[in-house]
Amino acid sequence: MPGNMSIFVNERLTIVRECHMFYRRTIFLVLFIGFFLSQGKGQGPVVFHGKNTLQYHYAGRKGLYSSLPVSYLTNEFSGTLNVFGMPVNGISYFSTAPENGNLFRFSLRATPSRYLDAFSQNTPTFVRKFLGAFETLEIGNTHPDYGILVLQHTSVRGVNIAINPGIFYAAFVTGTVTHDLHKFYRTRINQPETRIYYGGLGIGDRRKSYLHFSFLSARDEGRGEVEEYRLRDNVVIGASGGLSFFQNRWKTEVEGAFSVYTRDRTVPGLDEYLPIPFTFPDGLLKINASTMGDVAFKVSSRLRLKNLSMDAQIRRTGAGYHTLGNPYLRNDLLLADGRVAWKILKKRLSVSAFFKHQYDDLAGWKDYRTSVSAAGISVAWRNAKQPWIVVNWSPWFQYADHPTKKIKAETSHLSLLSGYAYTINNIRASTTVSYTRLMNSRIIDTTFFGLRSNSFSVAQSMRLNRRLSMNGSVNLSFRDIADKNRSVYTYNIQCQYGERDGWQNRLRLSYSTFESSGEKLRIHYTTSLKVLKWLKLEGSVLRNDYFRFISSSRLENDWIILTSVLFTW
Repeated sequence: MPGNMSIFVNERLTIVRECHMFYRRTIFLVLFIGFFLSQGKGQGPVVFHGKNTLQYHYAGRKGLYSSLPVSYLTNEFSGTLNVFGMPVNGISYFSTAPENGNLFRFSLRATPSRYLDAFSQNTPTFVRKFLGAFETLEIGNTHPDYGILVLQHTSVRGVNIAINPGIFYAAFVTGTVTHDLHKFYRTRINQPETRIYYGGLGIGDRRKSYLHFSFLSARDEGRGEVEEYRLRDNVVIGASGGLSFFQNRWKTEVEGAFSVYTRDRTVPGLDEYLPIPFTFPDGLLKINASTMGDVAFKVSSRLRLKNLSMDAQIRRTGAGYHTLGNPYLRNDLLLADGRVAWKILKKRLSVSAFFKHQYDDLAGWKDYRTSVSAAGISVAWRNAKQPWIVVNWSPWFQYADHPTKKIKAETSHLSLLSGYAYTINNIRASTTVSYTRLMNSRIIDTTFFGLRSNSFSVAQSMRLNRRLSMNGSVNLSFRDIADKNRSVYTYNIQCQYGERDGWQNRLRLSYSTFESSGEKLRIHYTTSLKVLKWLKLEGSVLRNDYFRFISSSRLENDWIILTSVLFTW
């Protein structure tokens, strides 16, 4: 078979397999919907609601830097089943575009208090106490939160359970990470899966005073699509505690952890070089030349009064500290952060400020240390039947002391915003005015780089009646980059007509001029019609025209058509 034909057949077989998988899941979801649609109008112990969107995308040409085809079909389903206060969520997504593939998620989250309230008072006491002990109960795509240094900001497909009967506390998580970052790039779909096991034990409630100990074991399993992909191992042991005073208005927390991280467990081990064998239980962790260990800690305090709130924290994450339970955590960092917010004059005037300082190279491995200091203050005035005003100012400083050169960067951001809502002859209107100034400078040795930007914006909205509303805005941007002036002027106008539950139409015109570059005109029309209570049709046409652009070959006129069918229940 010719090479091109073989590639074509393989791609078609892949799409067919994905379609079969999608339709099997869709059939399950349709049966799921049909069984529970008879539960009435959102009342009773069992309630089901959700939506399904079928959309067709067609473009006049392929987008720049995009792998999406000019035409493709997508279907997105999301539904929630509430059983005695327990939400069961399901999501299914499918696209005929090869890069998009398909997605299926399911999660069950229990809220014990709502769950108990739905039961009859005749339910035995021991049953109510047992169910009330569950602080967290998640099955499917879970989102565990057990401290920024151990397990947080990640989705785990598995089980997440935390119980807190009285003073005793225990937590357990097991599953596969569904989102991960590796070397600052989002990983491939067929990468090795990261398996996580977490256990927590202690006394007290995390929302009050407590003392908890935690253990995390994570490792990559399988080779995936890329044979050279590294397989990682990670063990984290941590402890956290908190003291709450004055009915939880003032709370101080301390969190610390020790991590052992192996970047690639296929690297030869160190057993033959160590005088005493040093190994972990089988399957837990492998020590080799790519293994590193380090500690991290965090101390924080917060105060919540009627009109005043204060937050402060100090966090240190060692240069060799890694946790696969929080791939977004930055290591090699010492951070101090303080924030305060105050409301006075019957909460009409609010003032908030923050200060943050951080630096890296904690182990002295790098050629130089980078320190960053940032501060900011915000003042806002809001009072009924009066114009509101918000002023923000934030300076930012970065300094790097390199052995051969000095690097210094400064940024200052100032924004002024004001708006007023009013009525003229039964016409509801609002006007918003804003000004933004950005100053950025960078000095490398004696070389100076500068950026100045000033932006002005005026926006006006009017609702003439129940069916007709109009919006318009003018945006002016003036930039000075390396002694070269660049200006951009953008004008927008939008008109919307139609009933909320009937036929709606929206037309938007946008005209932009780029100094010494060209002009751009955008026309965007959208229409939607609610045919039935549960059925809605939508259509959208977008057209972009470019004039007088120097690189006209890369800025061709284009248009996009979107048609959608929405089912809601």
